[in-house]
Amino acid sequence: VNKVKTFCGQEEQLVRLRRYLLDEPGVAKRPLFVRGLSGMGKTSLLAQCVAMTTEQWCPPSEGVSVVFRYLGTSAMSYHIGDLLLSLLDQLQLLYGLPVDEEATESSILLCRYFPQYLNSLCQGPLAPGSGRRLLLLLDSLDQLSPRDGAYSLAWLPRICPPGIRLVFSSVPAAEIRFPPDCELLELVAAMPRDTALAALRKKLERRNRRLQDSQERHLLDLFGMCPKPIYLKVLMREALTWTSFTEPRLPVGQPGDDCVQVLVKHVFEGLEN
Repeated sequence: VNKVKTFCGQEEQLVRLRRYLLDEPGVAKRPLFVRGLSGMGKTSLLAQCVAMTTEQWCPPSEGVSVVFRYLGTSAMSYHIGDLLLSLLDQLQLLYGLPVDEEATESSILLCRYFPQYLNSLCQGPLAPGSGRRLLLLLDSLDQLSPRDGAYSLAWLPRICPPGIRLVFSSVPAAEIRFPPDCELLELVAAMPRDTALAALRKKLERRNRRLQDSQERHLLDLFGMCPKPIYLKVLMREALTWTSFTEPRLPVGQPGDDCVQVLVKHVFEGLEN
């Protein structure tokens, strides 16, 4: 929820996601992977996509179900076997299609069974003409444990069955075997300064705060040296501690330093003092 409240920018990426999820609902498509380095805003983008799907793009009457998971944030989202079992349980509750209990006895069996179950959904509850669709979004594939072939992605269908759309995000890790013919949305561009300013002011407004002009310029000048959403997030967190008399002196680091790590270290040092 917090990632959506201060979301700004990435309009082109949202348009691409909307078209993928909602255009040609009866046509089979390949899974879509959102890729980008850490801190590029993949999680916020998917969270905003889910919020807009449920609140604007698809009224409840349209029969669209959205399943969204942040991977690696709990025991049930870290290991591929636990994740697939959890997803199957939720889909069974949503659509009433029984899960084959024998297929849940091991992670290897679950990896084979999951795409079969998705196909079965499209021959039953999600069959053409049913007016129902499933949008499944999984954030941070790289946060899964690599055990039991999770990074092979063999547990995913190469083609999304009609009525189902699959979206995943990940860093471009070499260990993850992305299908060579998958749909791909790469996040490579730096966050624009005006978008950063809009996000900053939106965050401050929610806290009934504002910065002095000099403080705002200092923060944006620092952001210009490392225009990543994650860096802006840490900058905003620090700015919320300032008073109107604070003369900000946030660390820049040396050439080649990781700006995010330098700033996070500064924040922790402040907590210790």
